[in-house]
Amino acid sequence: MSWPPLDAGYTDEFGPVDPEVYRAAGQFWPQAERFARQKLGDAAAGMRLLFKAVAIASRRRSEMANPIKHLTAYIFRIYAHLVLAELKRINGRKALEREHAEELLTESDSTEDIERKILIEELCRRMDPWTRKVFELQVLGFGFEMMEPALGMKANAIRAKYSKQMKRLRSEIQGRRPSGGDD
Repeated sequence: MSWPPLDAGYTDEFGPVDPEVYRAAGQFWPQAERFARQKLGDAAAGMRLLFKAVAIASRRRSEMANPIKHLTAYIFRIYAHLVLAELKRINGRKALEREHAEELLTESDSTEDIERKILIEELCRRMDPWTRKVFELQVLGFGFEMMEPALGMKANAIRAKYSKQMKRLRSEIQGRRPSGGDD
């Protein structure tokens, strides 16, 4: 991508352009292009930012009482600030996109949690009161040994009865599911 020639001043979207400032920017365009490719990965965006830097430098030059001693360095500094601001904007947008993606993942996790809670509630409705009580005690972290006083049974009897009740519930659910896989 080459720096286009310019003979006379003009006004672009960023403001008036001084031909001398424009020519000074053209002298370091190859370095500016490399900088844009390195930082932004986009030479065209770099050229657009250099046009903006030229307009900014042209305006400031016309406002200053004393001439700018090192015009190319002055323009390049403006350009570097613009490129880095653009990079910051791009990275900020990427960070927002990542946050949004994480929120979507969290929402899908919470959807799965809601579906899991609904399923558990449906299963609990199908349990008899004794099985539901054992299930709820397990959810609270009680082991079968810890349930002995509350249920008035030995741990192995609780375990056996609960296992039998869960097997009954499992076959009840499977029995209501359509057979043959015609879902």
